[in-house]
Amino acid sequence: MSPLQKILKRIFSESRFQKIETESRKWFIECSKCAFSRSYWDMGGIRVYATGKKVLFGRCPRCKKYTVFNVIKKV
Repeated sequence: MSPLQKILKRIFSESRFQKIETESRKWFIECSKCAFSRSYWDMGGIRVYATGKKVLFGRCPRCKKYTVFNVIKKV
């Protein structure tokens, strides 16, 4: 877990924290160059009650190139 996830685990009740984790695992980041995909939660992030599309800029763990990541929700 990332430092932010550990802090939230201490703040929220176990059931509330599980809901946050479950919702965050539905969101994925996807590399626009090589289509690498990983859940937002596994990348150390938290995304709850979010809507719409979001983009992030960073280095892809697979292709090692700096790129735009699309943040999408997979149901």
